[in-house]
Amino acid sequence: RCNALCPGGIENGQPEEFILAVNRRIPIDRMAKSDEFQGILVWMLSESLRSEETFNRLTGFFANNIFIKLALIIFVAGFTYHVFAGTKKIISEIFGIGETLVSGRRLAWLVFALSASVCLMFLLYIW
Repeated sequence: RCNALCPGGIENGQPEEFILAVNRRIPIDRMAKSDEFQGILVWMLSESLRSEETFNRLTGFFANNIFIKLALIIFVAGFTYHVFAGTKKIISEIFGIGETLVSGRRLAWLVFALSASVCLMFLLYIW
């Protein structure tokens, strides 16, 4: 098991046009500063490494929190569908598979079925 912190875009001397373009896509309308997330990272590491008891308490909190599990399932569903749909698109562009209506529909159902099965396996794994 591990603790994770996944910040979005971090300002680090990028061109102004890039920063403005990214900021329009971020709900809080700005990129993170490098020093904004260090405190929570230090806390997570210090708490989880303090003792076996605090590590078990933190992992138990994350493992037993229904909202965290639901957020993980939603993330995995979106991610797996995106990966499979992107793979389908690459296959259809390179090999011409799925260009007709019938074959495209079959591939779309295959992508949906693969994504649903991965999500179901993940759901069974974390529950």
